Amino acid sequence: MLTYSVGPEERQHRQGRDRVKKARDLRKLGEERCFFQVLSGATVGPAALAVMKRQKPIKCNWCHLDVVPTLHHVTWDCKGLQQERCHILGCYADIENREELQKRFGWPGRRAPLNDESHECILRWLSCVRKKTLDARYSQ
Repeated sequence: MLTYSVGPEERQHRQGRDRVKKARDLRKLGEERCFFQVLSGATVGPAALAVMKRQKPIKCNWCHLDVVPTLHHVTWDCKGLQQERCHILGCYADIENREELQKRFGWPGRRAPLNDESHECILRWLSCVRKKTLDARYSQ
């Protein structure tokens, strides 16, 4: 009987392929187009938009503190959105151990099983932040 052992490169390739498939599956769950925009990196934070427009970044619209409203701040650190963040993320609100790809783009991380519901919760929160930044941008 022949045995075939999978090397680390093959294992890593399979894990990456499985993450891409899970990201595609999560995108299909999104009833709105926001999931796709988040997964593809099409979210621009208030600070980055100000730099693109050659303007000085304004203070955060939600916590009203004199901090640069980067996408990371608005998504994960803003005290003005903390209650809503905790409501959507529930017990997954502590994202310290999550990978940067998941924090920024919503891609399923390797530190939780692919069938873990936290992946969808994080993506749902990221799409909510995208909507909020767009609403704030176009209401001004």
